[in-house]
Order: sequence, then C-alpha cells, then structure tokens
Amino acid sequence: MKISDNDLSDFIEKIGSAVVVCRTDLLVCACNTEAAALLGIARDEMLGRYFVDLPVHFLRLDGTILP
Repeated sequence: MKISDNDLSDFIEKIGSAVVVCRTDLLVCACNTEAAALLGIARDEMLGRYFVDLPVHFLRLDGTILP
C-alpha cells in the first residue's frame, strides 16, 4: 500500500507527539507542529534542512549534551 504525502502529513499532525521524518541522509522531509513547538523552530525552517544542521541537541540522562 502506498501512502500519499497528504496522508502522511495528516497522520503525523494528529498523532499527538512530536514527529520529525527524515530521509536516510537525514534531510527533514516532514514534521508536525508539535515537533516545531518543542524544538522552537518553525516547520518551514526545518523542512528541506538536514537534521544535524538544526539547532537541537540530544541529552544524556544526566543532562549532558551528546556529541
């Protein structure tokens, strides 16, 4: 079954969690408003950018930033 871009957008918008969808090369191809709000970045700013280039950090349980 093939899912359309519109179906995917509707699904991730209604899922109730922050969702960022990346291609295998980490280019952001979809995200929802919950993710944009959590990351403090407008959806339009995230789309088409590489996830590693976004101003986000992953944290360890102790709060230190993962390299």
